[in-house]
Amino acid sequence: MVLGKKKTNPYSVDRMTTAWNNLYPLRRYSRLPTSHLYVRFLPQSFADIALLDSLDLPLLDFPMDRQIEEAGDYYHDPALSGSAFTWLYTVVPAGFSMPVVTHEVLDELHLVPYDSKLAAEAFRIAQEPYDKNSLIRNVSNGGTGGVEEGWSSWDCAPGCPGYPCCLSGQITCQEYPLPHLCDSDDPDCYPGAPGYPECLGGGNGGGGEGLNACGCAIPSNIRRPAGCVRVVDTQLPPNSNVNGRNIHTAGVRNVSIMWWDGWFGIYRTQTNENGCWSLPHREAGSAYMWVRFKSDRVTIRGLRGARIWEYASAVSDQANFSGPPYNNIQITYFPENDDASPAKAQWYAATANNALYEYDAFAQEDGILPPANGIKILLTNYDGDAGAPMLDDLKFSSLALVYVLVTQSTLSGLAAIVRLSLPGLAKFLVAVPNLASVLSVYLYIYAPDIVYNYGDEINRPSDIVKRIFYHEYAHASHFRALNDNQYWINNIYYVIGNTLANVNPPYGNPTRPGWERCAVIEMWGEHIGLVYADRRYGLFHSNDTDPNPDIRNRERHIFRLEMFTPNAENRRPFNLEDSWIPSGLFLDLIDHNPDNPGDILDPVQDFARNYQHFQCFQAISGSPQTVQAVRDILRTNFLPPGQNPANVNALFLEYGF
Repeated sequence: MVLGKKKTNPYSVDRMTTAWNNLYPLRRYSRLPTSHLYVRFLPQSFADIALLDSLDLPLLDFPMDRQIEEAGDYYHDPALSGSAFTWLYTVVPAGFSMPVVTHEVLDELHLVPYDSKLAAEAFRIAQEPYDKNSLIRNVSNGGTGGVEEGWSSWDCAPGCPGYPCCLSGQITCQEYPLPHLCDSDDPDCYPGAPGYPECLGGGNGGGGEGLNACGCAIPSNIRRPAGCVRVVDTQLPPNSNVNGRNIHTAGVRNVSIMWWDGWFGIYRTQTNENGCWSLPHREAGSAYMWVRFKSDRVTIRGLRGARIWEYASAVSDQANFSGPPYNNIQITYFPENDDASPAKAQWYAATANNALYEYDAFAQEDGILPPANGIKILLTNYDGDAGAPMLDDLKFSSLALVYVLVTQSTLSGLAAIVRLSLPGLAKFLVAVPNLASVLSVYLYIYAPDIVYNYGDEINRPSDIVKRIFYHEYAHASHFRALNDNQYWINNIYYVIGNTLANVNPPYGNPTRPGWERCAVIEMWGEHIGLVYADRRYGLFHSNDTDPNPDIRNRERHIFRLEMFTPNAENRRPFNLEDSWIPSGLFLDLIDHNPDNPGDILDPVQDFARNYQHFQCFQAISGSPQTVQAVRDILRTNFLPPGQNPANVNALFLEYGF
C-alpha cells in the first residue's frame, strides 16, 4: 500500500462545531460532544496483538486520515522499519477503556452520516472532496453520478441565498430554495435527541430490488452496501456463470465483512448461510471492504513467507471502490496454484470455512459431538500435511506443558513440534535470524488447533481438500469428547518422537511405544474424512475421471474406504507404511456388504454390521489406549440386535487386533 498526503479531518469536533453553527444558528453549540476517538496502537509483542484481538477492534495498519495512492495488502510504517510490528489504527467510542498497549489518541471526533448536510458543510470547511449527490433524497438509486468533487466545482457557502440547500447541487448559490429542499434552522435532530446522529442522514434507502446471482437481495439504493461472497467448488455441477465460466459456487458462510468509508466510519456485519450480506445505511465516495475469515465459530489465520506477524490476523481479502454502486458486490474465490498468492490462501480459507459448517451438519445427523466453538485454523504455504494438534484448546488447561512444548525446545525439537503444523519449516527456521525464538512465542500466543499446509498443492480438487478438513475436524470432535488432555498430549509426544527419530513420521509404526493410541485416533479421522467426503460429493469425486458411471461409482470415497486392505499397499489415500492403522474398520462394522455394488471387493471377511457412527464415536471417547479396548467397548456396550460378538472379534482380527 502506498500512502499520499495527510487529509484535513472534517469530523474533528471543532470543525463539526463550526459546521453545525453555520447550518443551525438558532441552536448553537460552543462545542459539540466528542462521540469517538481516533486512536492508534503500537503492539510490542504478540501478547499485545492478542489483547487487541480479544477486544474485537476493527484495526487498520495504515492511517485513516491519509490519502491512499495505491491499494495493497499491507502497510508498514517506514519509521518502524526495524520492528516486526507497526502502528494499528482504529476508532473507538468516547470513554473507551484503553488496553495496556502503547497507544496515542490522534483526534477527537463527532461522527455523523456522510449523507447529511452537517457532514457536507464540514467537508466544505475542510476543503475535502465530497459527493454532493449523496444528499439528494427520495431517489430510488440514491442519485446519479456518485463522484467526489472538489468544492471549486460548485459554489455554496453561508451568505448564499441558496445555502444550505445548494450543498446538494440541486440549486445554485444564487437561487432561492423551495421550502421542501431545506432543513429548518432549528432541527429536530440534535445531540441528545432520539436517533441522533443517524437521523441527520438519508436512512437506508428503501428495500430490495430483485435477487443477484447468489440469491441475495439487491437494495434499491445503489449507495447501500450489499452483496455476496462465494467460493468455487471444482467438483459439483455448475450452478453459476462467473466471468463467462460455468462453475459451481457456494456462499461462504458466516464470515466477517468490514466496511470502511475512507474516513472514520467502520461498519461490520457477516455473511449468512448463503454468503449474502448487507449494511443498513447509505455510503458515498471512496470506500473499502474486507472479507475476514473470522467468526465466533472459527478463526482462520494464514502464514506466508517471513511475515510471521500475519498470523495475528485472520485471512482477509480487500476490495476498493471509487464510488457507488455498492448494492451488488460479488466476490468469488477461485482455486489458485501460486503458493505466494493471497488468492490461494483465500480459496483454502473459504473451503475450510464451509467444510466446518458441512461437518457440523453431518455430525448432527450422526449424533457426533462437533468441534468446540472458537476453533483456530492455521493455513501455511509450506509443503507438508495437515494436523490437529489442538494446541489452542490445550493451552488453556495445560498451559505449563504447552509452554515447554513450544517455547523451551531446541531448534530441532521445535521443528519436530511444528511437524504437526508447519512441516518443511526447518530450513526456514535456519535461514531467518531469531525466527525460531519468535516462532516459539508466536505459536504459544496463537496456538493453532488445526493446521493445513497447502504449499506445492497444484490443482488440488475441492473434494480432496474437504476430505482432509473433515478428517481434521473429526480429530477436533474426538479431542472435545475425550475430556482428557493427557491422552492428546501423549500422542503429540509420540508424533514428535517419530519425527526426531525419523521413523515414518508422523505416525511411526507398530514397534513404537504408543502406536495403538495413534491407531485409534487416526482410524477415526480417516473414517469420517472419507465418509463425509462421500456424503458431500458422491459420484462427483476426483478419484477417477472415467465417464463410465459404474467406474466412477466404484471409485467413490466411501468405496475406497471399503476396499482398504489392512497391512498391504492399496490405492491412495492409503500407503503401505501407514496401512497398520485400521482405517476401514469402522465402516466394516457399520455397513452390510451385500448392499454394495457388485464390483466393490472388500478384502476383509466382514460379518458384522448395523453399528452406528455415534457408537463408534462413543467407543473412542473414553481414552482407550488400544484398538482392542475399542473392540471391547463396542462389543459390550453397543452390540446391535441380532449381531454375534464372535463376528466383531473376527473382524478386529482381520485387521490384526
